[in-house]
Amino acid sequence: MYTVKYSLTSSSSIETQRGYIWQEGFISIFITMSASIIAHYSLTILLKPSSKIGIRGSLIGTITGAIMYGSVAGTSINIGAAIAVGLAA
Repeated sequence: MYTVKYSLTSSSSIETQRGYIWQEGFISIFITMSASIIAHYSLTILLKPSSKIGIRGSLIGTITGAIMYGSVAGTSINIGAAIAVGLAA
């Protein structure tokens, strides 16, 4: 029997699947934080071309993105959702 991710007929144990899902959650949080930084810098350049890019805004966006997506990162398997939350943060 072959192993299928998130399948009811999987031959691997639940601990093996849980270890993979949690690692995917960490990657999703990282992608969310990266998307929030990219959105902050690009919107700052587009909306106020003469202003300087500050670190304070990117830190607040990063922390906000991690908090917004951190609660569902272990259960969400859609990487597009992580990017969308990061862009909104």
